[in-house]
Amino acid sequence: MYDIEKVNKIDWSMKELEVLGGDLADDLILALNKSMRYIIGKFWSRKLFKKEAKSDYLTFRGPFDKTIRQCIYGAKVMALSFRFKLFDADATGNAEFVARDKYIKLLRSCVYHHESNKINGWGGEEATISHVYELAVSAWMVWSKLNARDRQLVVNMVEYEALMLEDASPRFDFSVDGKALHSSQSSVFYNSDVANFLNLASKMLDKHECVQKWTEIMTQFYKATFVIKSDADDRGYNVNDQGYIINYGGRSPYASSQISTVSKPMMLAWMTGEDLPAGVGDKFEIIYKAFYASEQNSKGLNEPIFVTFDKKERPCPEIKTPDGAVGGKVTYSSVYCMDLMAYCLGLDSVTVPKSRDWAKIRMRGILKKQRNGNSKCSLYAPQVIKGVHREALSSSLMDAYIALFIYIANKKVKEPTKTDRHRQDRNIRVRR
Repeated sequence: MYDIEKVNKIDWSMKELEVLGGDLADDLILALNKSMRYIIGKFWSRKLFKKEAKSDYLTFRGPFDKTIRQCIYGAKVMALSFRFKLFDADATGNAEFVARDKYIKLLRSCVYHHESNKINGWGGEEATISHVYELAVSAWMVWSKLNARDRQLVVNMVEYEALMLEDASPRFDFSVDGKALHSSQSSVFYNSDVANFLNLASKMLDKHECVQKWTEIMTQFYKATFVIKSDADDRGYNVNDQGYIINYGGRSPYASSQISTVSKPMMLAWMTGEDLPAGVGDKFEIIYKAFYASEQNSKGLNEPIFVTFDKKERPCPEIKTPDGAVGGKVTYSSVYCMDLMAYCLGLDSVTVPKSRDWAKIRMRGILKKQRNGNSKCSLYAPQVIKGVHREALSSSLMDAYIALFIYIANKKVKEPTKTDRHRQDRNIRVRR
């Protein structure tokens, strides 16, 4: 059992966590607070958590996807919002101390029910690796708010899951000669989940006797996740040379948007003051460009493969899914995060409209879905294929905010406000 006193502590005193300004940040903060309003209000009531105000840990009723997974995302969004000073009592309709108590209870309860701490608990499966990551990184970021018992439960969970992955190997969708190795979910999901979790484990439990092995496995997974055909070794590849990822037999916009997961190692590197692991983000541009590419349709006209425009040729937030998968509107947040990451990585001009403008368009769709302030979409992950769950809307938005925060902090740039944008547009019209 790893000693909680050896957990790597994040020195938050060295980080200036002032709330971002500018129109991108304003929209993100608004959407996150709308999500928290739902989590603290309707979600809390519907899960019958009000009846357990005096209990140490919440009781979870129902299957993992309909209970614990949503609680993990709820805890993450609120914990990180408090860490980055985004919580707005007026917007959420709740006092800070009420929200703080609820997110800590959600977080500690999810950890308590993990199978490393409880018989017949959740976890220990491929499908939950990403959820363990989200829960652990949230706990790590608010470490000082947890008591000694709950800290040990977190450490137990991280160590348990990391040790289970010591024999894991990256997966590939195609052999080196182009033969499909399977016809199910793309390997980029599993690879990125394992890489991000082992990245966290190796940084959080940095004095563990297995940390070197975890780091080596992590590096293999990062390098393999988005490997393209022309760079394939004898193990295979996951992205063709045009930049497309195949998911369940078809080109998938949602699988492509997983390049946005570069936000996770970026956050971990920023937290610990280390460099990004080798292989992270090196294929981002080719996959991102392919997402916005066009091809000839049956009438011989160029038509966008994934993105949509209205009758007046104005870009829309809706996403086409040529592979026939269910998705579209519920994938706004993952694609939004991808567009924002492109902006932060200096790729703003590789698409038309620019990536920043596409992010604004996606956010328009997100805010529309949240218009009543109590939208359950905040905690329901996209169901691209029935039974396949990825990150919830609010979780992707939290990652996006932190990525934007790091970008602005590193570049020391000032984001334009809505007033600046209106003034810029007015000046352009005047010059014309």
